[in-house]
Amino acid sequence: MDYKRILIRTGILIVICAFFLLPLKIPYTINAPGKILPAKEWLVIKGSDGRLMTILKDNLRGVSNNYSVSQFERGDAVQFSLCANIASGKSVSVYDTVAMLYSNEIEQQFIQLKGELEVAKASLVMNLAGEKSSVIKEEKAQLEYDRRKAEEQKKIFNRIDSLFRKDLVSQEEYDISKSKSDLYDINVSIADAHLQSITTGVKQEEISYLNSKITSLQSQLNVLQKRFKNYILISQVNGIVNQTFSSDTLLIISDTTNYVVLSPINWEERNYLTINQEVLIKSPEYSLMQGATIIRRDNLIHPLNGRQFFLITSKVNSKTPGILPGLMVQCSVQCQPINLVEYIKRIFKSILG
Repeated sequence: MDYKRILIRTGILIVICAFFLLPLKIPYTINAPGKILPAKEWLVIKGSDGRLMTILKDNLRGVSNNYSVSQFERGDAVQFSLCANIASGKSVSVYDTVAMLYSNEIEQQFIQLKGELEVAKASLVMNLAGEKSSVIKEEKAQLEYDRRKAEEQKKIFNRIDSLFRKDLVSQEEYDISKSKSDLYDINVSIADAHLQSITTGVKQEEISYLNSKITSLQSQLNVLQKRFKNYILISQVNGIVNQTFSSDTLLIISDTTNYVVLSPINWEERNYLTINQEVLIKSPEYSLMQGATIIRRDNLIHPLNGRQFFLITSKVNSKTPGILPGLMVQCSVQCQPINLVEYIKRIFKSILG
């Protein structure tokens, strides 16, 4: 009886060993959650220090292609205004104007430089051409007229300035009054320059000085005009305007011509995944089933719930109406078949966590 039991146990052991030693391959699939992201995203962000930043994120390559910052002077009155046609869900083409920035400080500098340039040009013209006494008399009358206007506007501005300090008038009224006062002062300077240039003699050194001053002022104006261009925000992508819920994020435009899927994968699975491997995307809520291809593996470890993960990025092979940015999906990767021993080991790992 004992002999028979030994034979039976030996036979069972031989069968089990043979079963494990057989070149049996079992299909193996890795399942993981995933999040749909647009191929590119262009963001306009307000910094805590008042800076305005634009960032172009390329989710296909996993980099930020473009980054720009607009810095404003302390105390400058800055306004950010979206164009009337920009709203959540609207389509935007690349190079479309989407928003404008207004800087009171830059506008004041522009007005001042432009006025100084006009004064310099007028002085040069008057110095190069003599004038009659009747013209001198006319210029004196114009100067007196401009001075009176400037004085009247200065009184108005002083009253508005006093009210503004008491919060009784708006910023806009204050800015308009100040701009008028500055403009009238510039007109006085122009008239005075005209009068001086036609009543005094001219030297070659003065002509050279005026030419140099005109060149310098024009260069400064060109720099300011470039800054003005930076205050016109131009879309960097073709896409859709997304609704924003953050007070710091002013605008998001998503390029929906292509999509990627970002998936966290258990670190132990890293040797089973390769670039160009096929991924099946499923979303039961939207009856969605779509193919994708792995384009990037992240070598960075991300801890989550006591386990270690790395990220893979897969490019969606074609557009499907159910695919939307931010959609959570289930990703399945059909790996190379594994042997029975490896299969059992993986089952125990998944059970034990």
